[in-house]
Amino acid sequence: MEPSSSSPKLPLIHWGPFWRSLIAPLVIWGLMVGVSLLSHEPGVVCITPMAWLLALYSGVHYVMLLDGPPDRYPLLVPALIGALLGLGQGIIFIVVTATAMPSSTPDDIAKSQLLSLVVVVAGVLVCAALGAFIAWLRLHRFPRKQ
Repeated sequence: MEPSSSSPKLPLIHWGPFWRSLIAPLVIWGLMVGVSLLSHEPGVVCITPMAWLLALYSGVHYVMLLDGPPDRYPLLVPALIGALLGLGQGIIFIVVTATAMPSSTPDDIAKSQLLSLVVVVAGVLVCAALGAFIAWLRLHRFPRKQ
């Protein structure tokens, strides 16, 4: 039997900071799109790529909320939060474009579906990269003061 180490094993995901870092920007984006829908301006959802920048907030917020040392894989969770944020924003995009901006011809429907797929896939990838990048920047360029 191996002797146990003096430091406890860190969890992979700290759930409190995880949910706080994911839900806040997703709610902000959802409210912004919802208010624009109530104002009969559904086209606001087309700036979803600009909303991907909210992943910068999510990544750095998760790192800043951690109480102890960084996780075993310090960039994995911010990337996961970013990916889920991009997926959520993509779902909002799909719902709004399908309901508030319906297409009439089969050609337009195919283009809309392709655009929705591109927005979801790109959102997941870009938001994951932005979340991991800003977390890395916070951990390595601007470390916490001890």
